[in-house]
Amino acid sequence: MIAIIDDDDAVRDALRFLFTAYDFTVVAYENGAQFLAELPSVALLIVDQDIHGLNGVQVIRQFRRAIGASVPVLMFSAAFDPDIEARAADVGVTRFLHKPLALDLVQAVQSALARDVAPAQASFG
Repeated sequence: MIAIIDDDDAVRDALRFLFTAYDFTVVAYENGAQFLAELPSVALLIVDQDIHGLNGVQVIRQFRRAIGASVPVLMFSAAFDPDIEARAADVGVTRFLHKPLALDLVQAVQSALARDVAPAQASFG
Protein backbone atom coordinates (compact mmCIF):
# COMPACT_ATOMS: atom_id res chain seq x y z
CA MET A 1 0.00 0.00 0.00
CA ILE A 2 1.15 3.53 -0.83
CA ALA A 3 0.36 6.41 1.54
CA ILE A 4 0.18 9.90 0.07
CA ILE A 5 0.24 13.06 2.21
CA ASP A 6 -0.62 16.32 0.47
CA ASP A 7 -2.88 19.17 1.58
CA ASP A 8 -3.88 20.00 -2.00
CA ASP A 9 -7.06 18.07 -2.81
CA ALA A 10 -6.38 18.11 -6.56
CA VAL A 11 -2.84 16.77 -6.19
CA ARG A 12 -3.92 14.14 -3.69
CA ASP A 13 -6.77 12.99 -5.93
CA ALA A 14 -4.58 12.97 -9.05
CA LEU A 15 -1.90 10.88 -7.34
CA ARG A 16 -4.49 8.49 -5.95
CA PHE A 17 -5.99 8.10 -9.44
CA LEU A 18 -2.56 7.66 -11.07
CA PHE A 19 -1.34 4.94 -8.74
CA THR A 20 -4.67 3.16 -8.65
CA ALA A 21 -4.45 3.01 -12.46
CA TYR A 22 -1.09 1.25 -11.99
CA ASP A 23 -2.82 -1.27 -9.67
CA PHE A 24 -1.38 0.09 -6.43
CA THR A 25 -3.50 0.28 -3.30
CA VAL A 26 -3.48 3.88 -2.10
CA VAL A 27 -4.47 5.72 1.07
CA ALA A 28 -4.34 9.50 1.08
CA TYR A 29 -4.13 12.05 3.88
CA GLU A 30 -4.63 15.79 3.97
CA ASN A 31 -1.92 16.32 6.59
CA GLY A 32 0.80 14.59 8.52
CA ALA A 33 -1.12 14.53 11.80
CA GLN A 34 -3.89 12.43 10.23
CA PHE A 35 -1.33 10.00 8.82
CA LEU A 36 0.62 9.73 12.06
CA ALA A 37 -2.57 9.21 14.10
CA GLU A 38 -3.54 6.27 11.92
CA LEU A 39 0.03 5.10 11.11
CA PRO A 40 -1.02 2.48 8.55
CA SER A 41 1.25 -0.33 7.44
CA VAL A 42 2.59 0.91 4.09
CA ALA A 43 5.10 -0.21 1.50
CA LEU A 44 5.85 3.38 0.44
CA LEU A 45 5.22 6.89 1.76
CA ILE A 46 4.90 9.86 -0.61
CA VAL A 47 4.79 13.23 1.13
CA ASP A 48 4.75 16.87 0.10
CA GLN A 49 7.25 18.97 2.04
CA ASP A 50 4.97 22.00 2.04
CA ILE A 51 1.89 20.73 3.90
CA HIS A 52 -0.06 22.50 6.64
CA GLY A 53 0.84 21.68 10.22
CA LEU A 54 3.83 19.39 10.39
CA ASN A 55 5.96 19.77 7.27
CA GLY A 56 7.14 16.77 5.28
CA VAL A 57 10.50 16.43 7.06
CA GLN A 58 8.79 16.55 10.46
CA VAL A 59 6.28 13.89 9.40
CA ILE A 60 9.03 11.62 8.11
CA ARG A 61 11.10 12.08 11.27
CA GLN A 62 8.15 10.98 13.45
CA PHE A 63 7.30 8.15 11.01
CA ARG A 64 10.88 6.86 11.18
CA ARG A 65 10.84 6.99 15.00
CA ALA A 66 7.63 4.94 15.03
CA ILE A 67 8.47 2.28 12.43
CA GLY A 68 12.18 2.53 11.65
CA ALA A 69 13.87 3.05 8.32
CA SER A 70 12.51 0.06 6.42
CA VAL A 71 9.85 1.90 4.36
CA PRO A 72 11.02 3.95 1.37
CA VAL A 73 9.89 7.58 1.30
CA LEU A 74 9.51 9.89 -1.68
CA MET A 75 9.25 13.61 -1.00
CA PHE A 76 8.28 16.37 -3.38
CA SER A 77 8.16 20.14 -3.24
CA ALA A 78 7.61 23.13 -5.49
CA ALA A 79 10.54 24.86 -3.77
CA PHE A 80 14.08 24.46 -5.03
CA ASP A 81 15.81 24.69 -1.66
CA PRO A 82 19.04 22.74 -1.09
CA ASP A 83 18.56 23.02 2.70
CA ILE A 84 15.20 21.24 2.51
CA GLU A 85 16.70 18.56 0.29
CA ALA A 86 19.58 18.10 2.75
CA ARG A 87 17.15 17.77 5.67
CA ALA A 88 15.13 15.27 3.64
CA ALA A 89 18.27 13.22 3.05
CA ASP A 90 19.06 13.38 6.78
CA VAL A 91 15.71 11.74 7.64
CA GLY A 92 16.22 9.03 5.03
CA VAL A 93 14.18 10.21 2.07
CA THR A 94 14.71 7.75 -0.76
CA ARG A 95 14.19 10.30 -3.49
CA PHE A 96 13.34 14.00 -3.66
CA LEU A 97 11.24 15.18 -6.60
CA HIS A 98 10.29 18.67 -7.75
CA LYS A 99 6.83 19.82 -8.78
CA PRO A 100 5.39 19.72 -11.29
CA LEU A 101 5.51 15.94 -11.12
CA ALA A 102 5.50 13.79 -14.24
CA LEU A 103 6.28 10.20 -15.11
CA ASP A 104 9.44 10.57 -13.01
CA LEU A 105 7.16 9.96 -10.04
CA VAL A 106 5.83 6.67 -11.40
CA GLN A 107 9.37 5.51 -12.13
CA ALA A 108 10.54 6.60 -8.67
CA VAL A 109 7.67 4.68 -7.04
CA GLN A 110 8.37 1.52 -9.01
CA SER A 111 12.07 1.76 -8.22
CA ALA A 112 11.55 2.50 -4.52
CA LEU A 113 9.17 -0.41 -4.14
CA ALA A 114 11.73 -2.63 -5.82
CA ARG A 115 14.29 -1.31 -3.30
CA ASP A 116 16.57 -0.21 -6.15
CA VAL A 117 16.93 3.36 -4.92
CA ALA A 118 19.69 4.21 -2.46
CA PRO A 119 18.94 6.80 0.25
CA ALA A 120 18.90 10.35 -1.08
CA GLN A 121 21.97 12.47 -1.23
CA ALA A 122 21.55 16.23 -1.05
CA SER A 123 19.91 16.83 -4.43
CA PHE A 124 17.95 15.18 -7.21
CA GLY A 125 16.67 16.41 -10.51
